Amino acid sequence: MKTRCCDIVASFGRILRGKAPADRPIQFFSGLLGMTDEEYSILGMDGRSLPLLAEARRTGRDLRAAVAEHVAAMRANPTYEDGAAVYALTHWVGRNPAR
Repeated sequence: MKTRCCDIVASFGRILRGKAPADRPIQFFSGLLGMTDEEYSILGMDGRSLPLLAEARRTGRDLRAAVAEHVAAMRANPTYEDGAAVYALTHWVGRNPAR
């Protein structure tokens, strides 16, 4: 059975209305996007992290190392204004041990 675009849009709408499968809402949503749960979580913390996620996946780079480097670059940039993203990603790196 092929997934049609309207099916994906309908599923996305159910998620936004809080009607995703109750036992696995994040996994359901990340599956629609073709992302892992970790990747989707990072994207939710920093919407500008999509290129980072794509590059890490393409090259097989450890996601924790890539995010740690991304956080260091954000902190080094004096014009970066999204303190919430820096905070959230810093804690994500701390909760995920190096592999």
